[in-house]
Parts: sequence; C-alpha cells; structure tokens
Amino acid sequence: MNALFITIVVPKRRAVVAMFPPSLPVTIYDQDVWWDKNWDGTEYGRDFDLTKSFFEQFASLLRAIPHPNLLNDAPSNKNSDYVNCTISLKDCYMIFDAGNSEDCYYSNIIGYSKNCIDCTAVVGCEISYDLVGSTKCYNSTLLIDCENCRDSAFLYACKSCNDCFGCYNLRHKQYCWNNEQLTKEEFEKRKAALDLSNYDTYQKTRTEFLEFIKAAPREYAFLMHCENCTGNVIAHSHNNHASFDSNDNEDSKYTIATRQIRDSYDIQHTYNAELSLEIMAATNIYRNFFSFYSINSQDIFYSYLTANAKNCFGCAGLKNQEYCILNKKYSKEEYESLVPKIIEHMKARSEWGEFFPMPVSPHGYNETLAADYFPLNRTDAVAMGAYWNEYEAEPSSSSEAITCAVSGKLFRLTKQELQFYQEHKIPLPRTHPDVRYQERLKLRLPRKLWSRQCECQEKGHNHVERCIRNLETPYSPERSEKIFCEKCYQRLVS
Repeated sequence: MNALFITIVVPKRRAVVAMFPPSLPVTIYDQDVWWDKNWDGTEYGRDFDLTKSFFEQFASLLRAIPHPNLLNDAPSNKNSDYVNCTISLKDCYMIFDAGNSEDCYYSNIIGYSKNCIDCTAVVGCEISYDLVGSTKCYNSTLLIDCENCRDSAFLYACKSCNDCFGCYNLRHKQYCWNNEQLTKEEFEKRKAALDLSNYDTYQKTRTEFLEFIKAAPREYAFLMHCENCTGNVIAHSHNNHASFDSNDNEDSKYTIATRQIRDSYDIQHTYNAELSLEIMAATNIYRNFFSFYSINSQDIFYSYLTANAKNCFGCAGLKNQEYCILNKKYSKEEYESLVPKIIEHMKARSEWGEFFPMPVSPHGYNETLAADYFPLNRTDAVAMGAYWNEYEAEPSSSSEAITCAVSGKLFRLTKQELQFYQEHKIPLPRTHPDVRYQERLKLRLPRKLWSRQCECQEKGHNHVERCIRNLETPYSPERSEKIFCEKCYQRLVS
C-alpha cells in the first residue's frame, strides 16, 4: 500500500506516521514497541468456537490485537520516517516497497538506487527522474524499460546508450535524437535549443515522446535468463508461469513482486518462500498457507503478521510461538487434534481453501494496491464487502502548499526536492505525488496475459511472410503496438 497517515499510537499516546488512518478503530503500536520481546501476542488468545464461522472469529481477533504502525526493518533505516515496507534506507521520503537506497523520494519498488525522484520499478539507478522499469541508469529523465543508459532523456527499451534523446529500441548508441544518428555537435545544438526546465515544454515533449514510441515494435514480454516461463518482467527463473515482476523463482505459478520462490502458487510481494500457497507480503517462510505478513515462519495457516512462529492456525500479531490457534497456546498433541476439526468445520462452511474475504482486511480498498490494478468505485467496493477509507487529513492553508492541477489536493515540495529540480533543470511539479504515481503506472503493462501471434513480417528473420510463433503476452489484442517474439525482436534491434 502506498498511503501514510499521522496516527496516535499507544501506550505512549503520541503521533506517528502509520499505514492506518486515525479513523480506523484498531490499536496502533509504534513499530519499535510492537517488536519488543516483553509480549508475544498470546495475551489475546481465545478458544475456537465450532458454532461460529472461522473468518468471523479471526476478524474479531484481528480487531483486538495491536498493529505496528509500519512494516519496516526500522533499525536499518536512517532518517527515513515516511516510508513503508522497506529495509536499509537513508534520507528517503515517501518510499514504498524498497531497500538499500539513499536520497530517494516519491518512489516505489526501488532498490540499490540513489538520488532518484518519482521512479517506479527501478534498480541500481542514480541521479534520475521519472524512471519506470529501468536498471543501472544514471543522470537520466523519463526512461521506460531501459538498462545501462546514462545522460539521456525520453528513452524506451534502450540498452547501453549514452547521450540519447527521444529514442526507442537502441543498443550501444550515442548522440541519437528520435532514433536519428547525429554528430556530437548536432546533438548538443538540438539539446541546447530545448528548454526542458520549462513546465509546458517538458509536458509537451513528454506527450510527443509517448506518442512517438507507439510505433516501436515491442518484445512480447521481458524474460531474462528464463527457462519455460510465462509472464512479464521475470529474471533468472525456471518453470515460473503467469508471473510478474519476479526473480529467481522455480516451479511456481501466479507470483507477483517475488524473489526466491520455490514450489509455490499465488504468492505476492514475498521473498524466499517454499511449498506455500496464497501468501501476501512475507519473508523467509516454509509451508505457509492463506496468510499475509508472515516473517521467518513455518507451517502457518490462515494467519496475519506472524513472526518467528511455527505450527500456528488462525493467529494474528503472534511472535516467537508455536502450536497456537487464535493466539491461544496448546500442547503439540492438543494442536494436532484440534486443527483437523477446524478444517472440517471450515469445509462445511465453504471457507477452507479460500483466502480471507474482503471484510477481514484492516485497510480501505482505496488505499491498497488492489485499487491500482483492479479499480473500483466506493459503491462497488463496499458492495463486495470491502472497507472504504473516508478519512482525509485537514488541508494546509500554508502559502507553501501547491494545489494539484488534476486532483485539487494540496502538496508541498521538500527542500531536497527543490534542490534536485534546480540542479538538474527539471520543472517544478504541478500535480500531487499520487497523480504522478498513477501516470507512471500507466506506463507499465497490466499483470495479465493474452494469447497472441508474433507480428513480425521482416525479411531475413527465418520465416515466410509473418512469423507463426504463438505467444503469451501482457499486450492485449486491442492494443496498437506490434509485438514480436524474442528471436524476431533480437534480430530487429541487433
């Protein structure tokens, strides 16, 4: 989730940054207090009632336990209070799902990067702005799906390019402008004539570039060093199907934003999982099922935020425990006797094998990633049983606040942002960070696959007329871009 609020935490009754709005009726602990060893969650244990729904009893437990305000590896973060789901950050602000980065702002899915603003899905980038799906790029602006590029702007699917502008599908090029090779002098002259520090000029150039690259032939999917894989943005994986934004996975299916997954299905935002099913946001797990926020845990069923736990069923906010049901401690024999009864009870109510229903979630649908990929209005979300967050912070009337030209929301520019924009001659933004995030999201492909055929008709590509290879691609048939299989695409760009 990419939303943060100022919320009061207990027991110290002080205001902190949190992933829960103050209007939500749950108890919030500062993350340092939540991880304290003086409590483990069994204080909230209760008996399982075989006359009531499992999900109903679990929801009651979830409302009773204290929740950490954020899900960070707090000791490894330095001067980075306004971040969530992060590790090893320094001097970062409004960063989500990120790690090992420094001086980055308003970005998500970012790693090993420095001095980046408004970036999504980038790794190893530095001094860059408005990057999407790019790796190891330096001193660049608006790069989409690029790798090892530097001192460039407005590029799509380029690799190892320097000093290029408005180009697509280039390899090992320098001084190219709209895919035209120039001399250094010609390139510098055109660059000097274009004032990208002017807001209107920047926006006009951005719009023209996005229109220009619609003609670019597209590789059907990004699969790097993969064997028998389907999906998009997958690397170093084997037998990984219908997956997205995943790395180093094997014998798994339906994985999203994962790394080091083995023999598992339906896994999202997880690192290092094996023999697990329907998991959301976990780290270092083995045999976990239908659970979310699980850390260093084994043999966990239908649980939320278990840490260093084993053999637990229907637990929430539990640490350093084993053989627990609804946070109540049992002997090994009692646990193994009661769990089969609960499973039969859930089967009778058609609960077993289903993930938690929407009403169980402590988060509003409109503040989660679900709203990004499966947008719903308030009426439809509530009809499906989801909670909808109505809370809005009091708007600031400060003279420093800027009114978003699109949403009308107020926002400010930090001192570090201003310095970055001025140093790199980037126009000050006129839209709210949430609006800018949605604009970047539009530049990414959907996490969905369609069956299509390679559209290459190039001569010399070892096929007569059109290539006949069938593909599984995130480009829907309605899209205007031409998609190529891997072999045809590589011949085209080589």
